Amino acid sequence: MKKITTLCLVLTCFFYSGIAQSGPGGIGDVSGNSILQLWLRGDTGIVVNPNSPQRVKEWQDQSGANNHVSSTGGSKPFYVEPPAVPGVKFNGRQYLQAPASSSFFPTTATIFIVKKKEFTGTAISLSPNGYSQEFLILNEKIYHHHSSGNYAAQNSACLNSIPDNEICIIEGMWGAGATDITYYANGLLSTEPKDQQGVQVSLSPVNRKITLGQRDVFTPSEYLIGTIFEVIGYNVKLTDSQRMAVENYLACKYGITNDVCGALSSCEERSLELPGYTPDDLISIYPNPVTTQLYIDFGKGFVANSVNLRVVNLLGQTILSKQISLDAYQGSVPLAVDNLLPGNYLLIAEQGNYIVSEKFVIQ
Repeated sequence: MKKITTLCLVLTCFFYSGIAQSGPGGIGDVSGNSILQLWLRGDTGIVVNPNSPQRVKEWQDQSGANNHVSSTGGSKPFYVEPPAVPGVKFNGRQYLQAPASSSFFPTTATIFIVKKKEFTGTAISLSPNGYSQEFLILNEKIYHHHSSGNYAAQNSACLNSIPDNEICIIEGMWGAGATDITYYANGLLSTEPKDQQGVQVSLSPVNRKITLGQRDVFTPSEYLIGTIFEVIGYNVKLTDSQRMAVENYLACKYGITNDVCGALSSCEERSLELPGYTPDDLISIYPNPVTTQLYIDFGKGFVANSVNLRVVNLLGQTILSKQISLDAYQGSVPLAVDNLLPGNYLLIAEQGNYIVSEKFVIQ
């Protein structure tokens, strides 16, 4: 049995000894007790079959919640090896599953799946039993499934326009309400009308199991044909700033530039824009490159109260965080970075649902 070691994709990655790993983009942590409840990465945690190393026996959860998904028998999915983007390929006959967990997505959820655009069948299902009380991504749609024949679903015109061979990010957000579903493709909110059938009811807290590549009822026509590179799951509906931080981590890691569709303008700098403001109104930093102390000027996009500052490395790990009050400073805000290793970083400033970031280099 071998475990696939960490492989850095697209960007040069830097490792720091003695620094605890945070959740993707700094959202949630890996204690197992946070909102982050699932983190499956193609670049680490894949355990292959000892007698058939191209086949995946288990995909280990990196969230700390121990929601490892495994093959319980029959055909196992394929491990996609480097130098290709590492991940798990399903060819219409395999699935991976974790048992039900009382802490996993009781009535709300946010799921990110990084995958090849082209797929048919079930990317992920979260359900206690069959079709009942189910969060589902099936045939490029997201579903809020209440019972057999009763559901609310939504499509994405943006997703449909992405070339089949492109890597993309699918995001589903589910609330407890009967039709509370929100769909993003590469960061772009779907405005497609919801398709409703039968009787929709609000969901109740249940122990949902995780199934990749199929639904819990294992209908042959709903097996997945497609490749998954990363899966991230939270047991809440993320705020806009939290969602964008995870998107930023994924866009950087997989080099998603959205030439065709989406809202991920750059993995280096993204802003949740306020009406009437330009980028010059947000933040500026200097010197850049920097050696010991970074200075931050805040524009009128921020009001004079508490701001959360985070420094994130290119693995998406938050390695420095600080909360400041703008009232305490007359001019530029200093941030000591002399304990960080040389390399490329993102400075992220958050105030409520408002988030901006700037790339900087430590020499």
